[in-house]
Amino acid sequence: MNEQEETERGGYFCSYPVFKGIYQASIRIMKRTRVPVYLMLCTLEDEEGRQVQSETKMNKYSRQLKKCVGESIRYSDIYTSYGKVQFLIMLIGIKREDCEIVKKRINRQFAKKNPRVAEKYHVNSIVCEL
Repeated sequence: MNEQEETERGGYFCSYPVFKGIYQASIRIMKRTRVPVYLMLCTLEDEEGRQVQSETKMNKYSRQLKKCVGESIRYSDIYTSYGKVQFLIMLIGIKREDCEIVKKRINRQFAKKNPRVAEKYHVNSIVCEL
């Protein structure tokens, strides 16, 4: 059940149903251990804040954003595709202010490849107030 040594570095990408199961298990673990977990939603938009309309551009930018997210998060973090232009990222064991660091890291990588497309991020804590 262990990953093979050749596995790429960076975050763990999985399907949405698997992500949902990991999220639910993480909430249970978090209640017991109090290790903070944050959920970040990355939504790809054009420079005017609208959803990218062109299917070709949408596919291209989505692939590039997926790669940027995977390379910008830690090996222990998890991400999934959530629709055509959105990615959910589960950041485990960090502080809330570290979410901004992750956001900037993804933004920097993506901006190098696509200077005319803007990303928007919404960061929500999934830490239960115990």
